Order: sequence, then structure tokens, then C-alpha cells
Amino acid sequence: MRTKAAQPRSSSKKTRKGIVAGVAGIALLAGGSASFATWSDAFGTKSSAIKAGVLDLEPVAKSATWTGANGEIINPSAVRLVPGGAAVTYNEQVKLKAEGEGITAELTPRLGTFSKLPGVVYTVRVQEDVAAGGINFEWHNGTTATEQMAMIEAGEQKTLNVTVTISLDKATAGNTTQGKALTFSGVGIDVKQI
Repeated sequence: MRTKAAQPRSSSKKTRKGIVAGVAGIALLAGGSASFATWSDAFGTKSSAIKAGVLDLEPVAKSATWTGANGEIINPSAVRLVPGGAAVTYNEQVKLKAEGEGITAELTPRLGTFSKLPGVVYTVRVQEDVAAGGINFEWHNGTTATEQMAMIEAGEQKTLNVTVTISLDKATAGNTTQGKALTFSGVGIDVKQI
């Protein structure tokens, strides 16, 4: 009796099954909890700081004084001005500082306000070292001082003397200033970056 020989399985069938199994495995990996390994990295700068510059006018502590005609220190509350009499002067120092890369600034007079009383005569000066060609502003009754200006460059530090001299004009008629307070405020300088 003859027996039938077993037929060998087709190799293409095996290949098909292998591909299907591989695709299924990849699908499981991609859709399941497992994932492909990927590389990554990051960069951040170190903590850094840079300081801003300064443009500043600061009164010198305890520099404000009142002086009489001969430069003596006086108490302004005890002074009584009279027409044609001696003048009194208010003195104060202010420090100017300009720091910053390429900073340029403009220094100009601050006119302030004075008593609107007849016969009041005042002169304001803002001076550095005049002999050395330093800043020298001056204004008085009837002037605006707007034409006066000084350029300030980076790294400059100056001490400026601000003085306000006040008196009463002898030629003023009448008694309108008797017992009145002669006041002023806001007199000085402005500095502005340009």
C-alpha cells in the first residue's frame, strides 16, 4: 500500500506570517505602555546680573547754611532785612554723579520761585570751580537763565555750590515790605539725560 508523502509547507506562507507577527508586535509597542528610546538634552544660562547706571543730584549732608554780609553764619529767623541794608546768603552744596555706558546729560538752572514783593533783590549762583573753567550759572531778578547749560559726560562727579543772595532795594517806595516774609523755594539745578 502506498502512502502519500507529506507536502512541504510553502516558505512564502511562513514569510507572510512572520511579517504579520512583526507588524503586530510593533503596533503593540507603539500603542502600549512601552515607547521607543529617544535622546534629549537642555541648556540654561547661569544666574547673572548687571547693574544700571546713575544720574543723580544729592544734597551734601549738613551743608545748608545762612551767612551774613561778612560771611559769618547767621540764624535767618533772627535776621530783619531793611531797604539798602546788608544782604544775606543761603548756601548749600549738591553732588552730581553720572555713571553709565555712554551716558550724556544736560545740566540747567532751576529758577525756583521768590516772594512777589516789591524791592526784593536776589542773585542765584551755581558754581563748581570757576577758576578751572567749571560750571558757573548765575541769574537774578528779571532774567530767565534759560540760555545757561552744561554738558555732563559718563563718569563725571562734581560738587556744586548753590548760593541765593537776598536783599531789599533802597529805592523801593512805600512800606509794602515791612514785616513781610521774603521766601523762596525750588531754586537749584536740573539734570536730564539726552
